[in-house]
Amino acid sequence: MNAQAEMVSKVADRSSEKPQETFLKEMMQKGEYLTVFLINGVKLKGILAGYDDHCIILSREESVQLVYKHAISTMMLFVERI
Repeated sequence: MNAQAEMVSKVADRSSEKPQETFLKEMMQKGEYLTVFLINGVKLKGILAGYDDHCIILSREESVQLVYKHAISTMMLFVERI
């Protein structure tokens, strides 16, 4: 099963849990880089270090960013294009 199908399956299995919560938990457990697109067009990259109802914390190298969820358009696993 590919990563996308696995995520959809996990979301369906946790029907009582919000999809956002399921996605964020998965990203925290994986500890992989995310690409976060903000509504103003800015693209951020980092590892999800934490989150709550209003914000996420992205960690990258030696810096940490607090990003408010209302400013986020989309998030996805970081995919490096060759």
